[in-house]
Amino acid sequence: SIFEATWALDGQYEWFVAAAGLGTPKPDASVEFIVTVDGEECLNSGVFRPGTPVIPVVVDLTGAKELKLAVTDAGDGLTNDYAWWGEARLVKK
Repeated sequence: SIFEATWALDGQYEWFVAAAGLGTPKPDASVEFIVTVDGEECLNSGVFRPGTPVIPVVVDLTGAKELKLAVTDAGDGLTNDYAWWGEARLVKK
């Protein structure tokens, strides 16, 4: 992973919500977004390249203990890779 962050949730959140997108038009940019909840992959965006539309991310966190967000270089190196999780938030019950 290029980026990886983990949060302890202690079962107090119902949703993780964001908009995932590529932040550059450079032709050699590529990233992949991965969301893991309690060790189980819940979302894998596939490879984003310039022109890939922003995707809504809505992940059920009911009873979850841990949330992990990751962004990879899509297997081709870091050149011009710029990803963002727009308006990312945890929604409480």
